[in-house]
Amino acid sequence: MKPINKIKKYIFLITLSLSIMSCASDDLITKSTIPVDLTTYVALGNSLTAGYMDQALYEHGQKNSYPEVLAKKFEVITGKITKFKSPFVGNENGGIIGLEGSGFPNRLIFTPPSTISTKSGTGTPLVSAVAPFYNLGVPGARSFHLLAPGYGNPSGIGVSANPYYVRMATSTSSSVLGDAMLLKPTFFSLWIGNNDVLAYSTAGGVAASGNNPIANRITPTATFSLALTTAIATLTKDGAKGVIANIPDVTSIPYFTTVSSSDITLDSPNSTALNNAYATYNATMQTLAANGTISQAEADRRQISFVVGANMPVILDEELTDLTGINPTLKSMRKLEAGELILLTAAKVLPLGQGTQTPLEDNFILTATEIAEINTATATFNAIIKDLASQYDLAFFDANALMNTLNKDGILANGTTYNAKFISKGGNAFSLDGVHPNAKGYGIIANGFIETINEKFNLSLTPVDISMIPVVLN
Repeated sequence: MKPINKIKKYIFLITLSLSIMSCASDDLITKSTIPVDLTTYVALGNSLTAGYMDQALYEHGQKNSYPEVLAKKFEVITGKITKFKSPFVGNENGGIIGLEGSGFPNRLIFTPPSTISTKSGTGTPLVSAVAPFYNLGVPGARSFHLLAPGYGNPSGIGVSANPYYVRMATSTSSSVLGDAMLLKPTFFSLWIGNNDVLAYSTAGGVAASGNNPIANRITPTATFSLALTTAIATLTKDGAKGVIANIPDVTSIPYFTTVSSSDITLDSPNSTALNNAYATYNATMQTLAANGTISQAEADRRQISFVVGANMPVILDEELTDLTGINPTLKSMRKLEAGELILLTAAKVLPLGQGTQTPLEDNFILTATEIAEINTATATFNAIIKDLASQYDLAFFDANALMNTLNKDGILANGTTYNAKFISKGGNAFSLDGVHPNAKGYGIIANGFIETINEKFNLSLTPVDISMIPVVLN
């Protein structure tokens, strides 16, 4: 009789287990068998981790950041209230009080059909949040900044400190990585490296002046590798598991793909007038080629002409031979070539005659050489990230592949196809700054992390319903 009773007992337990599972509404997994400890989750990264959008950090973006989404999913799957805490700014205006004129404006807002302006109102106090925080996404941070002591020291703002980290640092001497380790994470996400190439890209490949040897430059490979290796080795030294993401192709975001030759459309009188204006320049280039001052190939490349309809802009190219010593009017000008990119910021100056009557300055364009430098650095950094993910047995989120899909074919989610176009071109996944996702875009990113974590750690986190995420435009 005892064997039969045992069988009945087992049948009852199996039936009870199936009944409980059928009643679960989200993230179906037996909590006692979760193969990874999710109880203390810490997120490290830059603006993409913070939830930055519309050129500012404001609360709507923060609340829709992918770490906030992941933390809530982890709560469901573990059945525990997470310790996760973000440094909410407490307003929807963005900006940092006292630093408005130093690159920290209020957020952009949109008025249909095409007006983009800056939201009015009081911004965020420089020091208002109370540490510790589990979302350690710092807008503007590069790989090596995570290791930098004093990166949150108010006295170093403008030199060695970041005001976003000043808000949440545990001390004036702490580092982002050090603050993360104080929390004793059992699970972490790390998405860093975008700014290691993005700062150079959004500056049009123009290095900033001053004493900072790396400002607006691509981070040296050795520096990037050392910083990332140190961060991961430190985060995993006590057994924590995690997920790491690579760097998307920054030149595929709306900041670089929105403005095109179609934005310079000329009628017959204007094209004729411009051709007459550049006739002397063109003839001089051929003369200089004939006397051996420049090559014939360069002279041909520097020929400037316009047609009725769409035109590539005239640009300044520092790689051309400097002829201003012969004549100050002989600037290093040529037409933009196929495959080269015009930055979103150029949209403000094209109507003023730049690109036609006068050349577009270097900071408004990316030449083929600069794009090659960006692509090489991105590929090199991504190879390092993938190797470290394998070496430390981390989940690897291919954010670059996701961005390429979003840019090429779009991503279908909850009945809508999302794309990487700017809002004025019918885009629906990027915010008004053309660099950062909007709330729905962050939801798509969160789903990328969720899919990666599920696959690596055999979990069943459910994806985000993108259709339920609101996008705030004003």
